[in-house]
Amino acid sequence: MLRFPVIASALAIIALTVVVLALSLLQSQKHLRSVHGELDRANEHIVQSKAATAELEKTVAKLKTELDEASKARRELQENLNEATSDNEQLRKDIEAAQRQLNEGQAHGEELTAELETAKRTAD
Repeated sequence: MLRFPVIASALAIIALTVVVLALSLLQSQKHLRSVHGELDRANEHIVQSKAATAELEKTVAKLKTELDEASKARRELQENLNEATSDNEQLRKDIEAAQRQLNEGQAHGEELTAELETAKRTAD
């Protein structure tokens, strides 16, 4: 009869071990489901991040295009300004030359007028 308590104890230990393993398995499954849910959420965030990244890349490309166009327009405006400045300088030089010629012509006219008056007085 000594065997009965040992067998009963062994069966009780085995039953307890099976219960502990079953509880551990249930807890592991619960944890696995939780981790699976977190993984699904993380994957969804990755998908959203990729979509946002693609949208940002489109925006960056559009802004680069606009910047290139603005740079080209600025270069053209700078060239036009340089040309206008050059034209303005040439016109100023032409005006100064014309003013000198006018002054010389006026001085020469005054000399001729003075000579004419002198000639008139002398003729009288």
